[in-house]
Amino acid sequence: MHALSAPFPKASPRGVLPAVAAMALAAGCATHPVAMQKAKASLAAPAAPDFSAGAQPFTRAHMEGEDSLLWLQERARANQLAGRIGQSSADYDAAWDIYEKRDDEPVVSLADAGTKAGSLLLSDLAIPYEGNAHERIMVPALDAFNRIASLDWDAAGADIRRLSRVGELERDRNERRVAAAREASEKDGRFTFDDLRQTPAYVQYIGEASAVAANLADAFQNGYAWYLAGFYHEMAGDPSAARTAYRRALEIAAGNGVARRDLARMEAVLAGSPEDRPGSGEADVVVFFEEGYAPRKETFSFLKTLGQQPVPVAVGPVVVSFHFPYYPKAQLEGFSAALQIAEGGAVLARTELVGDFRALAQKAFEAQMPYVLTRAVLRAVAKSAAATVANASVRKQGTGARLAVWLGGLILVSATDQPDLRSWLLLPRFGQVARFRIPAGAHDLVLSHGANVATVPLDAPGGCTILLHAMSVDGRLAVEATGFDLGLP
Repeated sequence: MHALSAPFPKASPRGVLPAVAAMALAAGCATHPVAMQKAKASLAAPAAPDFSAGAQPFTRAHMEGEDSLLWLQERARANQLAGRIGQSSADYDAAWDIYEKRDDEPVVSLADAGTKAGSLLLSDLAIPYEGNAHERIMVPALDAFNRIASLDWDAAGADIRRLSRVGELERDRNERRVAAAREASEKDGRFTFDDLRQTPAYVQYIGEASAVAANLADAFQNGYAWYLAGFYHEMAGDPSAARTAYRRALEIAAGNGVARRDLARMEAVLAGSPEDRPGSGEADVVVFFEEGYAPRKETFSFLKTLGQQPVPVAVGPVVVSFHFPYYPKAQLEGFSAALQIAEGGAVLARTELVGDFRALAQKAFEAQMPYVLTRAVLRAVAKSAAATVANASVRKQGTGARLAVWLGGLILVSATDQPDLRSWLLLPRFGQVARFRIPAGAHDLVLSHGANVATVPLDAPGGCTILLHAMSVDGRLAVEATGFDLGLP
């Protein structure tokens, strides 16, 4: 490992190191995970606040700052869990707008990063939050439930159409990121992403986490979203589109009997059989269930050597290593628990897993690794170069000046060595579905998930379909019920 060939500004010790360190300290405040713990505590209370009304932790500074995408996603989900679907949809729309604006922005060239000393020396926390493919898919998927509950069929359709576009947009952006990382590696000639991921630290931390997503080809294999698309198309009277979406869901969640039966129904309809609709004395109930909270990232430190090349040394005894985010194995462990739907002591149905969102989060993170890890290495090299310049500028000065530079280097290393742990933490952990038929008339369905229990009164007209959107997190089981006729928007 070596200093970048691009020149760094020659400045006094009061110029380069302390100033950059101060900026990094300002950028590196890890407020988001703490804030989301407060949001979770508020959601566990009997009466969750209206987060759109300026309630903590969603301050104006957060919502209008450079990380507004992250905070908009979090607040949209918080209000959805609290049952405030209008406020939730407004934030989902604003988040989607940010994603679309980002599509037109170029990916930063890492090969030229050495000429931008200030920005490269800062941690990734100084870069506005960009989200990832998994999160972007969940914005329209979750918002579609709000729109359906509001009986806004047109807006729900717009969300479903967005789902089909996400893959193409995010694949293009990720390809450009990988190309930027490859370009930087080729320009340097002495490290590549392949070299970095062979290190023991990478294998230990990232390799273990990758196992949970081993069966996924990419972060777009969201069976929950595809099942939702199938349900929407079926309700809209388009069995061909419904069949395609149900098939995609079943390809991802091969053991899901609900998706298998729905796919078979749509295939039968397309083959000329009468559609299996509820009769005048009965109604269908389709349950979409979201369980728990998303996993959290943590950090590990790369070994002080990458291959045979030492990590650059900054000032005095201060060693410039770097830290990297990852999903710890403990955060990705555990199993989903079915939501039980019962009435009068009789179990009517239990939900089945169709979407593993923790695996999708890991897969989306893996796709970003070449770009993020290459940037981290370049930053470590740049800090070494900056320290070398600062040392040379005071070599002939007194002990006090040299000590000031040393302390500045210490602050620089500690302040800028902060990995980016940001992610959408209020996203669900698992997605499940169920489908069953009940007699028309009044019902009191009892939904239970662990200690969370909710009674849902229904007045089911004959021939209708009722959607139950259930969300279970610590201390809360929220349920939205919406009924409508097949084929009628």
